[in-house]
Amino acid sequence: MNTLNRGKAISAGKHIATIDGDDLAMNFRFEKQVQFLAEQSDYGLLGTWMERFGERKTTWRYPTGDTAMRLAVLIDNPIGHPSVMFRRGWDHGGPGYNDEAFAYAEDFEYRFRISALWKCENLPEALTL
Repeated sequence: MNTLNRGKAISAGKHIATIDGDDLAMNFRFEKQVQFLAEQSDYGLLGTWMERFGERKTTWRYPTGDTAMRLAVLIDNPIGHPSVMFRRGWDHGGPGYNDEAFAYAEDFEYRFRISALWKCENLPEALTL
């Protein structure tokens, strides 16, 4: 968690994307997400559907549409961590990417904070493996 906050602090781009070491991004994932955020200035958090590769191929279809995501964030985590892209500075100098007071629910907590300030969306295609 501290590493994610340090990475955010030293980053220089307009957007921050996450992906884990055991996941893969489709070649055009970042392009599609940046384009969406450029065209939709009132959106601050964007994910994609995800696909499990290997023998147990499965597609995780997360909710789409801001309203569905705002409702889902109240009870669940409506976005896959390896597919996240958000606007740099969304928190206006707040506690950062992860509020370290929420050590066991940091993903859920920061997505809840973003959804209170910005619209949220998942692109309805598996752009993360």
